[in-house]
Amino acid sequence: MGILGLLKTGENLICCDDVSPETYEVFNNIAPNYGIHSTFLDVTDTEKLHSCIENNTKLIWVENPSNTTLKITDICEVAQVAKEKQVLLGVDNTFLTPYLQRPLELGADVVMQSATKYINGHSDIIMGCLCTNKSDVNKELVLMQVGAGLNPSPLDCYQTLRGIKTLNLRMDQHLKNSVILANYLGQHSAVEKVIHPGLKSHPQHNIFKIQASGHSGIISFYLKGGSEESEQFLKALKVFTVTEVSGGGESTAQIPFLMSHKHWKKGRKKQLNITENLVKLSVGLETICDLILDIESALDSLKPNSKCR
Repeated sequence: MGILGLLKTGENLICCDDVSPETYEVFNNIAPNYGIHSTFLDVTDTEKLHSCIENNTKLIWVENPSNTTLKITDICEVAQVAKEKQVLLGVDNTFLTPYLQRPLELGADVVMQSATKYINGHSDIIMGCLCTNKSDVNKELVLMQVGAGLNPSPLDCYQTLRGIKTLNLRMDQHLKNSVILANYLGQHSAVEKVIHPGLKSHPQHNIFKIQASGHSGIISFYLKGGSEESEQFLKALKVFTVTEVSGGGESTAQIPFLMSHKHWKKGRKKQLNITENLVKLSVGLETICDLILDIESALDSLKPNSKCR
């Protein structure tokens, strides 16, 4: 909600299409109550982005990587478009944290971090923050913070400060585990496709290497099959916890189609390739052998006559 403090009635924003369900809810269903219109599009297509910016467009909002299909946006390129059109660029940097990617240095005007996830790292708070290096933008954000009462509790602040002390150690381990597991998944006969920006197979891998120093523990992959195979896979997991929670020390798994994105219309989910066979993992800090064995056992549990064989 805090980011809406940068917009006024009659102003519009452009948001990446593969955005988190919570952000989509704010921009699509809450912002219109304040006379703010949102356009959702693939911001990796900068030519289309350029043509969609109107006179009353105030903000471009990007998740990098995007929430579910992990698309990578060229922040420098989008920042150039924003500068030419005199609009603000905001980047949700939650999945990478400032340890792996620093959007303000790449031209962004505002950066959001969901401290609930990797910043805190222990899955025991709900908090977010907006950062900027522009005094005028900061003034507007502070007004929104004070007016709307967007202040975390002392306990949440203490727990976040505790988590930040081990951020580099945790992110290094998340990165290491996720790359190993992503490579394993890519070689398994039951897996159709693996999405991980750190892999050369990712369509924006070269851009990712330039603007980030590594990826976190988030992996998305498509099983061969449909909802039956996906649900069976989750039921067979022992180490991974089935939940929408991500970014903590414990590994988690979910089917976005049925869980985090369950309220989205089927047409929108199909358009964004959020299908019933898409599985999203948040790879934690456990021993990598335990994680691979758990995934292997779950994949092997799929029926012999399943489409994944």
